[in-house]
Amino acid sequence: MTTTARIILSAFAFALLPQTHAAEPAPAPAQADRFEVEAAASLKKSAAEKKGVELIVGGERVVGYVTAIGPDSVILTSREHARVVVRRDRIDAVLGE
Repeated sequence: MTTTARIILSAFAFALLPQTHAAEPAPAPAQADRFEVEAAASLKKSAAEKKGVELIVGGERVVGYVTAIGPDSVILTSREHARVVVRRDRIDAVLGE
């Protein structure tokens, strides 16, 4: 292999190196885990004390009492509806305890 071919091959390898690392997903920020912990604590407290809670879901308010907490959903009861099911990954904020 000639010196020119080695230089071209090395340049090509170095050009591809950053692209291989860019394909790896970035680790989730610690803030996302903190939100999940705090939201779960507020939801559990609402269920235990039978107090109302307000969820912000996609900019809309969902108000009710927590009746069940699943791994991917929260079930509420309100004056208007006997059963309201909210996906946990869609919750933007939890208000009240």
